[in-house]
Amino acid sequence: MRRSSRSAVFATVLVASLFVLIHNGFPQGRNYSGAETIYDGQPLTITQIIRFWNARSTTSRPRGLKLETTVKSIRSLRLAFIATQDNISKLQQAGVGEEILAIVKEIAPEPRAPEPPPPKETGPLEITCAPTECTLVIEAGRTETTKGGTFSMTLLVGRHLVDINRPGYSHEQKVVEVKKGGASISVKLNPDEATMSSFGGTLFTRMLDAAGDDNIDIKGTGSWTVQKTNSPLQEWTFALRLAPSESVFAILRPPDAVYEIQCRGQSCLPPKKPTLLRGKSVKPDQAAAIDSDLKVFRRHYISSLVPLWKTGIASTFQLRAETDQAIEDRYRLRLTGPENIYDLELDRSFLPVQVSDSSKLVGGAPTVVTYLDYVHIGKLRCPKQMSIRLPEQPPRAIQVRLDGLEPAKAP
Repeated sequence: MRRSSRSAVFATVLVASLFVLIHNGFPQGRNYSGAETIYDGQPLTITQIIRFWNARSTTSRPRGLKLETTVKSIRSLRLAFIATQDNISKLQQAGVGEEILAIVKEIAPEPRAPEPPPPKETGPLEITCAPTECTLVIEAGRTETTKGGTFSMTLLVGRHLVDINRPGYSHEQKVVEVKKGGASISVKLNPDEATMSSFGGTLFTRMLDAAGDDNIDIKGTGSWTVQKTNSPLQEWTFALRLAPSESVFAILRPPDAVYEIQCRGQSCLPPKKPTLLRGKSVKPDQAAAIDSDLKVFRRHYISSLVPLWKTGIASTFQLRAETDQAIEDRYRLRLTGPENIYDLELDRSFLPVQVSDSSKLVGGAPTVVTYLDYVHIGKLRCPKQMSIRLPEQPPRAIQVRLDGLEPAKAP
């Protein structure tokens, strides 16, 4: 306890003596090299530390301040600066010794750099887009592109604005809340009219290439079945002859024809003397129904539809498709004409597997035709099976199966 008291008294006396000595002037006859101007009562500056050092006692200047006194004085006084690397370098360049530098570092150390903040939490974001390649703009800064319809990235946890776009399509903006466990968004961009028209033209051209040459003469036989709700099945033998200029369709009860029609262009009429029409085999109302059904079949057989569409596309038909890619193994195409709208589903070979024929004039439910089992007849692809669902009440359908299809004329 006494020792601490003595140290305090010594420091107080030392500082007071130094203050009085400097401010009242050093005794004459002693060479202190300007030390009388070192201390001004304020915290010591770098310049004053350098002057203290230069005023120390050396061999050439024995009457200077003793190093021990200088060290004790600096330790007892405050500093007006911090011992940064830059300030220490200034003292070193002035020749200040390590004894003084150590005291400066001790009493005014450079503060430690603040601890870096903890890393912010992040989470994965997965974006699914249709069509498969979309442009993504995140927070109006980062731009990415989906590959194969998807893209994954890591973002800070929180809300983010994502803009999804593609030329020729609508664009979408989504605000997504990214969590540590992740988040996902799914977007479907809708093509504009010009894009859908372009897709439609592409699919239509591929369909025509797949269907082949419609300018061919073929014949075939098979079965004709009519299904009607709450009515017994009606099954007939069926025969057809398709030629570019004329077509003949007949319902048969072997060995005789029950009813047939002949078609030229878009007109179909019974022959002048319909076989057995006046006989007991076919009643007038039944003949009228058969006549109507044969015309529906003729109008929707592929070899009849394709020329109609070709002519329409060259004049008034409009093509439209939402994508030129298959969805669930089907391509979808719409043809809009003055009187009818045709919605087509094409298979992977671009052949029609279903056609919905809607009347713009009459309205109501469409006639839906399904095509199966295509075969090559020369350069033409013909379906061996057709199902026609008629827009009637009660519902009625026609099933046609052609087991024998072949060229009508030998090549």
